[in-house]
Amino acid sequence: MTCCHGKLPHRAVRPDAYVIAEGLQIFDNLSGTADIDVSGRVQGDIVGASVDVLAGGQVEGSVDVSSAHIRGHLNGSLKAKTVEIHAGAECNADIEASDLETRKGATIKGKLSIISQ
Repeated sequence: MTCCHGKLPHRAVRPDAYVIAEGLQIFDNLSGTADIDVSGRVQGDIVGASVDVLAGGQVEGSVDVSSAHIRGHLNGSLKAKTVEIHAGAECNADIEASDLETRKGATIKGKLSIISQ
């Protein structure tokens, strides 16, 4: 499967998620109960069920979700029950999570807080 101008994605976009596509920039807050996949850029806060910042995606702001996968860039803060930071991801963020998984090759700069469920 190819997308994003012929490049292979690191993970396919979820069919039930709202997508901020590559080349799209949002300069506002996003709030709701939906799953959100970010291939483009969001400058603002995100509140939702889950967020997946895909490779090449950028979020600048605070993120408050149940589940987060970071494969791209996050600058700000992240609060989630479960967080996965994948190889190649860059997080310049304070992270608060009950369950945190990081992969070799991920970069994290910020305060990490593991909270009990």
